Amino acid sequence: VTSTPQVLGGPMCQYEDVLEPYVETIKKLYKSLLSVQKNAATGKVEVTSVVYKVAAVQSGDKWSLFPKSSAQNFCYVFVDVARRQCTVWYHAYIPYW
Repeated sequence: VTSTPQVLGGPMCQYEDVLEPYVETIKKLYKSLLSVQKNAATGKVEVTSVVYKVAAVQSGDKWSLFPKSSAQNFCYVFVDVARRQCTVWYHAYIPYW
């Protein structure tokens, strides 16, 4: 998973003086999305989740994953096989003006 969906500032690109709250939020976000376990042989922590990036939905002409094309659009599906759990992280960019 890339870190490109994390963007600082809002639609008007306002400036932020303190970065630490954003860093802590991103850590919590990734911890909630990804599952890890310790490898018994190596002792290292390994990511056990499978992550899929969904770029399009093939369902005819009437369906679209995103309302408008934008570099800010993303859709990821996180699969935790051990817990049999699936989490979708989706954002569709909608311009304000």
